[in-house]
Amino acid sequence: MRFRRICSDERGLGLLIVMIMVGVVSGLAFLGLSLAHSELEIAVRNESRTKATYAAEAGLALSLENWAGAMAASTPPGSTAVISQGTLAGGFSYTGLVQRLDDGTTVHPLYALRVAANRGGYSGQVGLLVTSVPLEIPIDFALRVRGAMRMRGNAEVDGNDHVPPGSPVDCPPLVDSRPGIITDDLANLDIQRPEYIQGVPPVLLDPDASDEHFFDFGGMSFAEIAARANHVIPGGTVLSGQNPGPSLDADGFCDTSDPTNWGDPLNPGPCLSWFPIIYVDGNLKLSGNGAGQGILLVNGDLEMTGGVQFYGPVIVTGKLKSTGGGFHINGGLITGTTDINDESFVSGNSSIRFSSCALRRSVSHSDVSTARELTERAWFQTR
Repeated sequence: MRFRRICSDERGLGLLIVMIMVGVVSGLAFLGLSLAHSELEIAVRNESRTKATYAAEAGLALSLENWAGAMAASTPPGSTAVISQGTLAGGFSYTGLVQRLDDGTTVHPLYALRVAANRGGYSGQVGLLVTSVPLEIPIDFALRVRGAMRMRGNAEVDGNDHVPPGSPVDCPPLVDSRPGIITDDLANLDIQRPEYIQGVPPVLLDPDASDEHFFDFGGMSFAEIAARANHVIPGGTVLSGQNPGPSLDADGFCDTSDPTNWGDPLNPGPCLSWFPIIYVDGNLKLSGNGAGQGILLVNGDLEMTGGVQFYGPVIVTGKLKSTGGGFHINGGLITGTTDINDESFVSGNSSIRFSSCALRRSVSHSDVSTARELTERAWFQTR
């Protein structure tokens, strides 16, 4: 009877039910909070990843805008190199990588450009297939001269198109003959052997000698190109012996930091694709038998002896002088004087030969080139 009374006593049951309900509600609340927290974390992660992708796209745009064509062109086929780095306004850091996809024999190299952006453990990466497009250069002659010019000995100027040695594979078809010499005043020319001037025509008169016309470089000024120089050389520099010439770093790669390394136009090697922009802030003397390629800008006088060779456009604001073994320029030469009494004097066995291939290669592989995405299926998200 006592046991029955104890079992039938319902006092405290309500408290037990309330405690169970409180536990269930608390569990549901905790589960809800956990789900809400998880959803919030997922949303934050997704937003951060989206921002990282947008940051990678911004880094991609900056890499294209500030395209380092010379560095990309010096990357061996199949290899990858860092082409751009920086920090964006939102705190994301980005790194741009280029992988050379072509075999290294084309005038328009093909690259896979990948840019990764990171911040706080979140990253995004996008890619673009691009090709390097050269600046359209208005050098359509062997030699343009402003002021007095005297030619002696066996010096020659040839406006016929020439294929430079060591690079016949990626050269476009030869173009029609161009003018040999363009001058602002025929009376300023003193040529001992006119038969050594070739082209169509051999000599062309162009009276416009203004700086804007004379030093125009496809819409870019002399100063704008100089601002993109890979090598800045002080005035008064003298390069002799095998300089300029190629040089390698400790790992056997082309040492693009060496100011006397102007590429290797004559031999297939690590520096064959190195086409620097060389800016000389003053006079320059090349007295050796080295060779170089790229774009040579001399803000002063240029003296060349000893048989030195250069492949690409050469622009000299002052006068040109050559004696003895002279020099050999394949591409095009612009030389002008600020004083009409200064002379551009060429003698010895010097040669100035028009080469559309040398001009195009030098510009398309340098930092005056631009990157252009492929017309179809160029953009891809890598992560």
